[in-house]
Amino acid sequence: MEKPSIKTIAFEGLHRSGKGTQIEILNQKLETLGIPTVTIRGAGSRPNSDSSIGDPYSLWWEKHLKVLRSPDAKKLDWIDGARRLARELVVFRDRVLPKLTKEQQKDEAILLVDRSVLSHLAILEKNEISNLGENIYGTKDINGRNLPEIKDVFPDLIFYMKADTEILLSRLEKDDPKYEFRRRNILENVDSFQKAIEAIPEKYRDRIIQVDASASIEEIGNYIFNIIKNLLK
Repeated sequence: MEKPSIKTIAFEGLHRSGKGTQIEILNQKLETLGIPTVTIRGAGSRPNSDSSIGDPYSLWWEKHLKVLRSPDAKKLDWIDGARRLARELVVFRDRVLPKLTKEQQKDEAILLVDRSVLSHLAILEKNEISNLGENIYGTKDINGRNLPEIKDVFPDLIFYMKADTEILLSRLEKDDPKYEFRRRNILENVDSFQKAIEAIPEKYRDRIIQVDASASIEEIGNYIFNIIKNLLK
């Protein structure tokens, strides 16, 4: 069997832009077509629930999540998480999915990523991302291991889910334990993704597709899937 075709599709956007919903919809459509998929977290942190292929238990994440959830968490702690997730993306794309396609006797698969490069760069200040966030990409971690360069982890496609701030805020549920966190995140990061896009070289920008996140769930799903079909064999 030839080397399988593995495509990486990422979803970006602020809280309540519909990333998770569209990932689930796309995953179901791809499964219907018999195309293996794995969904992973690509930025921020991951639950470490051991409830799916894309979220295996990790002692490193068990320790790091305690740090991130503490009031003393610093930007560097989030950068450490970004570095870890970048390495994990490479592992899932280059090892886990090829193995899965072989087991299922398929010749293609898709890695779905909830947040990726844009979210990584969005946590940095403008002067820090002018060099493509070299403190995340193309450097070494605290153990001296080489970290992936941005070219190694940039998705084949990024769907940037964008909607007006008022719409995103209206979708928040006030009884959500994370209501204030999500509200603050939306208000404080209105321009963060545009800042990140501007820091990315022109050669990557045509991989970023802006999606009107104020449209209906069905409309968005159909729009995304029609684009994805062009990537399939």
